[in-house]
Amino acid sequence: AMDLRMLEELHTDYVTECDADNNNNALLPSLTYLEVEIRSLDSALTWLNLAPNLRNLRFYNIPAWSQSGTRFDAILLPALRALRMDSNTTLLRIGNSAGLAATILEKITSRSLTELHIELHCIKCDEALSSFFRRSAPPLEILAIRILNHSQLVDDRRERGLVRAFTHIPSVRKLSIEWFNFPEAIFQALSQTETTFPVLEHLELRLMFMPMERFLDLITTRWRTEHRTPKLVTLSGCFLKPLHVHLMERRGFEGLAPEEMGILREFIAEGLQYCAEGFTRFPSSFD
Repeated sequence: AMDLRMLEELHTDYVTECDADNNNNALLPSLTYLEVEIRSLDSALTWLNLAPNLRNLRFYNIPAWSQSGTRFDAILLPALRALRMDSNTTLLRIGNSAGLAATILEKITSRSLTELHIELHCIKCDEALSSFFRRSAPPLEILAIRILNHSQLVDDRRERGLVRAFTHIPSVRKLSIEWFNFPEAIFQALSQTETTFPVLEHLELRLMFMPMERFLDLITTRWRTEHRTPKLVTLSGCFLKPLHVHLMERRGFEGLAPEEMGILREFIAEGLQYCAEGFTRFPSSFD
């Protein structure tokens, strides 16, 4: 029989629930890479208790919400470097409670984390993320966040909360944000290059409604600072204003007006890499 204590990697493409007793005989001390589909909070936390030396973890197709019937102590994952949690729904649950991924963050401390991909369903999810950053103070280099359940009534509050969270992770070099609305407060924070992501190299904006002028102002501020750090800017599926921005089907400048092309070409000539795909102008009702 295989000695599970020697298992180093585990990948599954189906639901793998874990309900083992939390005792030393069940520990997986050698497991450093885990990629697994789960259906409950209890299962997720049990996996983390069994494999305290994980370096790379992905929970995928997880339910957005799950309650735990077991009391779990705080979980320390000192070796964890990369964490990704993808849910199987974007729907908002009545009650606005923290999602499963955010609840996992509330339970763990990881002071070596360098890469995090997470979906945030509501304000309580944002708060859990901020608390995790404050508690762990990780040397994070890659942060990818997907903001779900957009609402103009609460987006301002969510933006302010995330801006506070960003102050705990100044080491981020790549930031990816998917946010269907235009996050005004976050753009303002990103323009404060000394206090918000001072070493940011790659900025990726996804599926975002935003004024082209605001985008150019942000890039100009980042590029023209005394301590220039940007290397790559990526736009993916963004909706841009004003009207002269046309449907863009290929990478490049085909969708930009001449004056905007001039600004970007100037930056690119100085070394900035720029990638844009899937631009669409605002429909007439937004103009």
